[in-house]
Amino acid sequence: MSNDFTSCLEGIEEELKKFQGTWKQVGHERDGLREPPDERGSEPITTFVGKEFVVTLADGSIPIKGTYRLDPTRNPKTVDWTDTIGEDAGKTLLAIYSLNGDRLVFCAACPGLERPTEFRTRPGQVLRMLQREAQASNKDKAQCLGESPNQSLHRMSAPQPLRPLRRPGRGRHR
Repeated sequence: MSNDFTSCLEGIEEELKKFQGTWKQVGHERDGLREPPDERGSEPITTFVGKEFVVTLADGSIPIKGTYRLDPTRNPKTVDWTDTIGEDAGKTLLAIYSLNGDRLVFCAACPGLERPTEFRTRPGQVLRMLQREAQASNKDKAQCLGESPNQSLHRMSAPQPLRPLRRPGRGRHR
Protein backbone atom coordinates (compact mmCIF):
# COMPACT_ATOMS: atom_id res chain seq x y z
CA MET A 1 0.00 0.00 0.00
CA SER A 2 2.84 2.39 0.82
CA ASN A 3 4.23 1.74 -2.66
CA ASP A 4 0.89 2.77 -4.24
CA PHE A 5 0.87 5.97 -2.17
CA THR A 6 4.45 6.80 -3.19
CA SER A 7 3.60 6.09 -6.81
CA CYS A 8 0.56 8.38 -6.58
CA LEU A 9 2.65 11.23 -5.09
CA GLU A 10 5.26 10.81 -7.82
CA GLY A 11 2.50 10.98 -10.45
CA ILE A 12 1.19 14.23 -8.96
CA GLU A 13 4.70 15.73 -8.86
CA GLU A 14 5.23 14.76 -12.53
CA GLU A 15 1.93 16.37 -13.47
CA LEU A 16 2.81 19.55 -11.52
CA LYS A 17 6.01 19.84 -13.58
CA LYS A 18 3.94 19.79 -16.78
CA PHE A 19 1.90 22.80 -15.58
CA GLN A 20 4.94 25.00 -14.90
CA GLY A 21 5.45 28.03 -17.12
CA THR A 22 3.38 30.63 -18.93
CA TRP A 23 0.16 29.86 -20.81
CA LYS A 24 -1.86 32.10 -23.14
CA GLN A 25 -5.63 31.76 -23.27
CA VAL A 26 -6.70 30.78 -26.79
CA GLY A 27 -10.33 29.89 -26.12
CA HIS A 28 -13.03 30.50 -23.53
CA GLU A 29 -16.57 29.40 -22.83
CA ARG A 30 -18.84 30.43 -19.95
CA ASP A 31 -22.39 29.35 -19.10
CA GLY A 32 -22.63 27.58 -22.48
CA LEU A 33 -21.58 30.71 -24.43
CA ARG A 34 -18.36 30.48 -26.45
CA GLU A 35 -16.06 33.55 -26.32
CA PRO A 36 -18.26 35.76 -24.10
CA PRO A 37 -17.94 39.41 -25.21
CA ASP A 38 -17.10 40.81 -21.74
CA GLU A 39 -13.62 39.24 -21.83
CA ARG A 40 -12.61 40.17 -25.38
CA GLY A 41 -9.33 42.05 -25.51
CA SER A 42 -8.22 41.06 -21.99
CA GLU A 43 -5.72 38.49 -23.39
CA PRO A 44 -5.20 36.62 -20.08
CA ILE A 45 -1.85 34.95 -19.45
CA THR A 46 -1.63 32.34 -16.68
CA THR A 47 1.72 31.59 -15.07
CA PHE A 48 2.27 28.51 -12.90
CA VAL A 49 5.17 28.44 -10.44
CA GLY A 50 5.21 25.49 -8.07
CA LYS A 51 1.69 25.08 -6.69
CA GLU A 52 0.74 28.71 -7.29
CA PHE A 53 -0.75 30.50 -10.29
CA VAL A 54 -1.26 34.11 -11.33
CA VAL A 55 -3.43 35.49 -14.14
CA THR A 56 -2.19 38.68 -15.79
CA LEU A 57 -4.22 40.69 -18.30
CA ALA A 58 -2.92 42.59 -21.35
CA ASP A 59 -2.97 45.86 -19.38
CA GLY A 60 -0.66 44.32 -16.73
CA SER A 61 -3.33 43.99 -14.04
CA ILE A 62 -3.61 40.80 -11.95
CA PRO A 63 -7.27 39.88 -11.43
CA ILE A 64 -6.65 36.40 -9.99
CA LYS A 65 -3.89 34.74 -8.02
CA GLY A 66 -3.99 31.56 -5.99
CA THR A 67 -2.98 27.97 -5.44
CA TYR A 68 -4.02 24.75 -7.11
CA ARG A 69 -4.15 21.06 -6.26
CA LEU A 70 -4.12 18.33 -8.90
CA ASP A 71 -5.40 14.77 -8.92
CA PRO A 72 -4.25 13.15 -12.19
CA THR A 73 -5.44 9.72 -10.99
CA ARG A 74 -9.12 10.58 -11.51
CA ASN A 75 -10.97 10.34 -14.81
CA PRO A 76 -11.30 13.04 -15.91
CA LYS A 77 -8.31 14.52 -14.08
CA THR A 78 -9.24 17.08 -11.42
CA VAL A 79 -7.85 20.39 -10.24
CA ASP A 80 -9.01 22.53 -7.33
CA TRP A 81 -8.29 26.25 -7.81
CA THR A 82 -8.18 28.28 -4.56
CA ASP A 83 -8.03 32.02 -5.22
CA THR A 84 -6.03 34.19 -2.83
CA ILE A 85 -6.85 37.48 -4.60
CA GLY A 86 -9.74 38.40 -6.88
CA GLU A 87 -13.50 38.31 -6.60
CA ASP A 88 -13.42 34.67 -5.38
CA ALA A 89 -10.57 35.16 -2.87
CA GLY A 90 -10.69 32.47 -0.18
CA LYS A 91 -12.95 30.23 -2.25
CA THR A 92 -12.16 26.97 -4.06
CA LEU A 93 -13.39 26.28 -7.57
CA LEU A 94 -13.70 22.58 -8.42
CA ALA A 95 -12.58 21.70 -11.95
CA ILE A 96 -11.55 19.01 -14.39
CA TYR A 97 -8.64 19.34 -16.79
CA SER A 98 -6.92 17.83 -19.79
CA LEU A 99 -3.22 18.41 -20.45
CA ASN A 100 -1.85 17.26 -23.79
CA GLY A 101 1.63 18.59 -24.57
CA ASP A 102 1.40 22.37 -24.80
CA ARG A 103 -2.41 22.50 -24.61
CA LEU A 104 -4.24 22.80 -21.28
CA VAL A 105 -8.03 22.80 -21.04
CA PHE A 106 -9.99 23.09 -17.83
CA CYS A 107 -13.65 23.37 -16.95
CA ALA A 108 -14.41 24.86 -13.53
CA ALA A 109 -17.58 25.38 -11.50
CA CYS A 110 -18.33 28.59 -9.65
CA PRO A 111 -17.67 28.40 -5.90
CA GLY A 112 -20.20 26.21 -4.11
CA LEU A 113 -21.23 24.27 -7.23
CA GLU A 114 -20.38 20.65 -8.06
CA ARG A 115 -17.33 19.77 -10.12
CA PRO A 116 -18.06 19.57 -13.88
CA THR A 117 -18.03 16.09 -15.39
CA GLU A 118 -17.42 17.02 -19.04
CA PHE A 119 -15.52 19.59 -21.08
CA ARG A 120 -18.46 21.85 -21.93
CA THR A 121 -20.14 24.46 -19.79
CA ARG A 122 -23.49 24.73 -18.16
CA PRO A 123 -24.77 27.66 -16.07
CA GLY A 124 -22.21 28.50 -13.37
CA GLN A 125 -19.25 26.95 -15.23
CA VAL A 126 -16.30 28.26 -17.23
CA LEU A 127 -14.02 26.47 -19.69
CA ARG A 128 -10.64 27.85 -20.70
CA MET A 129 -8.25 26.61 -23.37
CA LEU A 130 -4.61 27.57 -22.86
CA GLN A 131 -1.54 27.22 -25.06
CA ARG A 132 1.94 27.10 -23.51
CA GLU A 133 4.11 30.11 -24.32
CA ALA A 134 7.69 29.65 -25.54
CA GLN A 135 10.32 29.21 -22.81
CA ALA A 136 11.95 32.65 -23.12
CA SER A 137 10.07 35.24 -21.09
CA ASN A 138 8.08 37.93 -22.86
CA LYS A 139 10.21 40.54 -21.13
CA ASP A 140 13.38 39.00 -22.61
CA LYS A 141 11.78 38.86 -26.06
CA ALA A 142 10.60 42.47 -25.80
CA GLN A 143 14.03 43.71 -24.74
CA CYS A 144 15.60 42.04 -27.76
CA LEU A 145 13.06 43.75 -30.03
CA GLY A 146 13.02 47.14 -28.28
CA GLU A 147 9.33 46.80 -27.37
CA SER A 148 7.34 46.73 -24.17
CA PRO A 149 6.45 43.18 -22.99
CA ASN A 150 2.76 43.70 -23.89
CA GLN A 151 3.61 44.94 -27.42
CA SER A 152 5.87 41.94 -27.91
CA LEU A 153 3.28 39.49 -26.57
CA HIS A 154 0.56 40.93 -28.79
CA ARG A 155 2.74 40.85 -31.92
CA MET A 156 4.10 37.34 -31.40
CA SER A 157 0.95 35.60 -30.15
CA ALA A 158 -1.44 35.41 -33.06
CA PRO A 159 -4.57 33.53 -32.01
CA GLN A 160 -4.53 29.91 -33.01
CA PRO A 161 -7.62 28.30 -34.46
CA LEU A 162 -9.60 26.33 -31.91
CA ARG A 163 -9.78 22.62 -32.52
CA PRO A 164 -12.39 20.33 -31.01
CA LEU A 165 -11.03 18.42 -28.05
CA ARG A 166 -11.35 14.68 -27.93
CA ARG A 167 -11.22 12.63 -24.79
CA PRO A 168 -10.14 9.01 -24.97
CA GLY A 169 -13.05 6.66 -25.35
CA ARG A 170 -15.45 9.39 -26.43
CA GLY A 171 -16.71 10.64 -29.75
CA ARG A 172 -17.37 14.30 -30.47
CA HIS A 173 -16.33 16.53 -27.58
CA ARG A 174 -15.73 20.22 -26.92
